[in-house]
Amino acid sequence: MDRFFVWMPVLGATLLALFAGLQPWAEPRLLFADPLIAAEEAAECCSVYFGIMSTLGVFMWIGTAVICGFTVLVLMRANGRRADMIFLAAAGAFSAWLGFDDAFMFHEAVAPALGIPQNGVLLVYVGLAAAYAWSIRRRVFSGRIVLLGAAFAGFAASVAIDVFTTTHAEWVVVSEDVFKFAGIAAWFMFHLASALDILAPADSNGRANSTSG
Repeated sequence: MDRFFVWMPVLGATLLALFAGLQPWAEPRLLFADPLIAAEEAAECCSVYFGIMSTLGVFMWIGTAVICGFTVLVLMRANGRRADMIFLAAAGAFSAWLGFDDAFMFHEAVAPALGIPQNGVLLVYVGLAAAYAWSIRRRVFSGRIVLLGAAFAGFAASVAIDVFTTTHAEWVVVSEDVFKFAGIAAWFMFHLASALDILAPADSNGRANSTSG
């Protein structure tokens, strides 16, 4: 998959998030918050734009899971490489869980209600992400390391703002969400491009046609 087509959606998603955070017509936090939270916090309820950025983020998480899962099925039918199927299955399962977390506010509301600290859940996610990155290091270092690095950079910035800032100023909340949204977009494109690379015909050197980006 060509670098231009890989990075353009990521850039577009980042610009969309920045626009949502800077536009003057609606409170940015209501666009990025979960729709239920936005409805509770808004001065007047309700509007169709409440939680729109949060919902788009969930779409990308679940889209990643669907792409990975479908590619696994194609590889199973075609007797593909076991390593590719394990990589995509793990990525799909992790993405599906993170989409579930975002959709139902697991680490923000459900886990604390069960007595599990929010930061504890985030720490588990950081550990799982690190383990995932380590397990696929050879694959990434030979291909799309910049794209995956952009995803992790967005997530790291978002988590750092969430954990280490004490102010609830709107620009802080929006900054956290912009980084997160850009990270999800990069995550989505990394796995889409990886799936296409795996399914692409091998070139004369026995490698996928498009493995850089």
